Amino acid sequence: MFYEDNMLYSNIDWNDIFVKVAGTIFILLPVFISIFVYLWAPEHSIYSLFGFLTEISLIAGIIADESDVQMHSIMTIFGLLVSLIEATIFSVNFGFQNGLVSFLIYWWVWLSLYSAGIEISLKTVEFSKLFGSLIITVGSIATLSWYWFSFFF
Repeated sequence: MFYEDNMLYSNIDWNDIFVKVAGTIFILLPVFISIFVYLWAPEHSIYSLFGFLTEISLIAGIIADESDVQMHSIMTIFGLLVSLIEATIFSVNFGFQNGLVSFLIYWWVWLSLYSAGIEISLKTVEFSKLFGSLIITVGSIATLSWYWFSFFF
């Protein structure tokens, strides 16, 4: 009886499920932070836009080839510019020091989502790297959420 019950789970491709779950989490976290900011603090809806912009880095990471250094450089510079714009707006609203911290956190989120996109798109997924990207991405989004929400609410 135990052997028959155990066979029930043997046909499941756990590797594929893990990649799909991780990818879903990567996609949904920035969307949730954007929707949350928009619904509960509509006066700060510009930050919802910045939350959605982080999805660009994830999608660019999925599209990019792992060995395309030019694309990595462009996305790093683009993320730097978007982070500077976000930090400037944050500085105007909440002070220069807070804008500087927000810049660093936002750029971290941008780069972690870009890296996660690259990890998802690889033909041979290294699950330890993907899990590491998952941990870093969840941590970065949580840190950005905590920092922004401490000023918004």
